[in-house]
Amino acid sequence: MMIKIIKKYPLTSFMACLLIIKILMVSGMPIFALGEAVHDNKLMINNSTSLLNGQWLGEYNEITLIKGVFFPLFLAASNRLNISYTVAVSIMYVIGCIIFIVAIKDLITNKKILMFIYTVLLFSPVSYSVDAFQRVYRKSKRVISFP
Repeated sequence: MMIKIIKKYPLTSFMACLLIIKILMVSGMPIFALGEAVHDNKLMINNSTSLLNGQWLGEYNEITLIKGVFFPLFLAASNRLNISYTVAVSIMYVIGCIIFIVAIKDLITNKKILMFIYTVLLFSPVSYSVDAFQRVYRKSKRVISFP
């Protein structure tokens, strides 16, 4: 049965297998945040905590609305679903890769080329970077490690 599915949908099967490998690779990666950055990393984490506690974005003050609400919502949803930050970010990245492949599949009809493009995108070194995927929100030179 599984062989029939793989033969009928080779690109989808290939993408699903690589997706599983990718998630397994990032599942144990540590995350980093700049703890004293009250206007960046710390604000995002505090807003996320407030959302989880049912307090919207926390106490209203001069920094409440200086950043958007999507990232704290993303952090809160990841926490509520019990998904680690690195896995949640990687899932979003994988979704982006899949959308790209779906968008170009009519232009590039060769499935092997699509598989190659997907593999290169999915395992791009930037997706394992401390500055890009392991950092909670902003780039910085000083980071604090959270276990």
